[in-house]
Amino acid sequence: MKKIIALIGVSLLVSASVVEAQRSRQTVAGIAQQEISQGPKVTILGGIATGDNTDFGIVAAATFTWPISDLPLGFRVDPIVARYGLGDGYLAGVVDGNLLILGAGAALQYDFETAGSANTPYIFGGLGFYYSRFSIDSNIPTVDFNDSNTDVGLSAGGGIRLGSNLVLEARVLDINGFTTIPILIGWRP
Repeated sequence: MKKIIALIGVSLLVSASVVEAQRSRQTVAGIAQQEISQGPKVTILGGIATGDNTDFGIVAAATFTWPISDLPLGFRVDPIVARYGLGDGYLAGVVDGNLLILGAGAALQYDFETAGSANTPYIFGGLGFYYSRFSIDSNIPTVDFNDSNTDVGLSAGGGIRLGSNLVLEARVLDINGFTTIPILIGWRP
């Protein structure tokens, strides 16, 4: 768990540094200044998720989105880390287990045009590579179990940018038959 918290902290620091490095000022015709944004739009997200036969999970994610010309399309890269507990069931107190997912996806995003509104709904879909580690620890020595895989996963979802900074998003990830639905809230500096 300490490694996950450290990973999330480092991700947030790197993302904030990237955002600051993207912003520059340029004088236009010696009169006005205009902010020129270079590189992707960055959104930092966190929330909860459901998963097949698991308890609710905790999710940390980021989104790096590059607009495609003047179209309402964008290319996005979505790194994510999620940790799920296993249901207590009839072995509560005897068996403890968790599932960790770490990966990134690439997707196309479509922004819906909303005339006269500061809110922008969007949808996206794509593919990614995800590492998953499944662990069971118990008071019974022969029941301990660890397994890990790296698989291709599908992602789809939608969200809404409220104003210029707040983001609400829901995703569906299917990773080798394991389906999870993260519900996220984020900040776009």
